[in-house]
Amino acid sequence: MRIAVHAPLLIHDSLADSGLAASYILRELAQLHPNDAVTAYVGKHFTPAINMPANLQIQQVKGNDDSRFAKYWRNTWHWPKALKSAQTDALVSIDELLPLKQLKQPAVLVLMQHTGLLKTAAAKKYLAQYKAIVVFSKYMQQQVLDHFPALADKVHVLQPGLDDLTLKPLDWDARVAAKQQYAGGSEYFVFQGSISPRNNIIPLLKAFSAFKKRMRSNMKLIMVGSFNTQGADIAESLKTYKFRDSVNIIESVGQAELNEIIGGAYAMVHIPSQDGMALPLYRAVMAEVPSVVVDESAGHEVVGQSSLRVHAGEVTELAEKIGFMYKDEQLRTRLLQQLPSTSGYHGWDKVAEAISALIES
Repeated sequence: MRIAVHAPLLIHDSLADSGLAASYILRELAQLHPNDAVTAYVGKHFTPAINMPANLQIQQVKGNDDSRFAKYWRNTWHWPKALKSAQTDALVSIDELLPLKQLKQPAVLVLMQHTGLLKTAAAKKYLAQYKAIVVFSKYMQQQVLDHFPALADKVHVLQPGLDDLTLKPLDWDARVAAKQQYAGGSEYFVFQGSISPRNNIIPLLKAFSAFKKRMRSNMKLIMVGSFNTQGADIAESLKTYKFRDSVNIIESVGQAELNEIIGGAYAMVHIPSQDGMALPLYRAVMAEVPSVVVDESAGHEVVGQSSLRVHAGEVTELAEKIGFMYKDEQLRTRLLQQLPSTSGYHGWDKVAEAISALIES
């Protein structure tokens, strides 16, 4: 069998920004089919962030300009032409849509973090052509059904995979060491994700500023993620941010370092709205770190009652909630006591098995 994986966003995959979800899905699909040809189609030359199996090939397709016109021709002509000429037997699309009538093979769409794809003209044209739609939360399932109620039978909810099932809470000495290394010995809040407006970074910085002014605390904010092209204004505003010395931005991390950063945190603040996977929160639960999460996302599904919840973009509310977390030790202890069980967590191999089963069904 020849499997094509249409993953144009794979070139931007990183542990800090996206948790490498697309990369892990691709790797596990290839490992699951060692005797089959698996080809990932991307728009630009790049080196995968993780080691890939020998049966995986990466093919660059024309049309890597990000202009609206170029993207139209890329998705309606260059990509379908490349896939058709390869005579693939199955297609997996990750966070992107193609006109499948030209291809005529079973296709599965994997919708990961953001719901914006559902609001596009391409979704209206092509979404119904997919055999199955994989999502990673009931929140994302509902987003699909709100826009396309007739597709209910095609939507399959999976729990995302995790890259390190051995992650444990840090002991006291390890927490002290993490605080010393990343926050100069202070307690800190942690955010993980790309430094981008769609992740509500500006409201987070404003809320942290209000918190610092009100509490006069030496608490730090660690932001694990890189500045994407939309984050240029944020980078510029940070130069004059009053509490810049209390913000530590770590743009690239390895798995062990990320585990340490999250494990040493006083709390995670996860406030990207419309996040359909909320992957960083799984790591926080495993590390036994409480959280502040935004209502309009999958976050509350992951953390249950072990979090304080806020509405997206509400600066005053967010400042109050991180303030509650900081000053009320009993509240934080109660949240920790309500952390959900991690017994059902699994690796990305289980996700690949489920996607493969949908292809072959």
